[in-house]
Amino acid sequence: MSDLWKCPKCAAVPRKGSANLFRENLARGAIFSGTATCGGCGAQFSQSDVYGGKYDVATSVPPMMTSIREAHIWLEGSSETNLGAEIIRTLQPQSVQNSKLHLFMYKVESPFPSNNDLFTRAIVVFRMSGIDLSALINRGEVQVQEGTAHGRRFYALYLNEPT
Repeated sequence: MSDLWKCPKCAAVPRKGSANLFRENLARGAIFSGTATCGGCGAQFSQSDVYGGKYDVATSVPPMMTSIREAHIWLEGSSETNLGAEIIRTLQPQSVQNSKLHLFMYKVESPFPSNNDLFTRAIVVFRMSGIDLSALINRGEVQVQEGTAHGRRFYALYLNEPT
């Protein structure tokens, strides 16, 4: 069973809270009631479904990055820093411990572009800053997430600390 689950509403991939405890109790035949809430969109789902594996994602999904140095978020209809910070706190909670984390927000008008168009925008932004995005990707220092937060679509590109 995975420690990650994919929200069927917004496609966010949060970690399960207390996953080991739930896993042990499930093995003993416990039945769970109540709801689990997606931090990306606020949708609620049965805890027994979430912790029972109904929405599990493969372990090959990139794990949360513990040392994000930059988060670039393209947000539909807004460039609100508060919403960007909430996205990071929800989807990458370990990263907020990095006091050197830089958050860059970009407003995207409707209709929301395709991921390929957004990735092209990212290449331009990084190239203008003198950063070779392809080299960072080849070194495994980039992670991409997409989803919906408070009814707005977003595309996030995280740069990890070099190893």
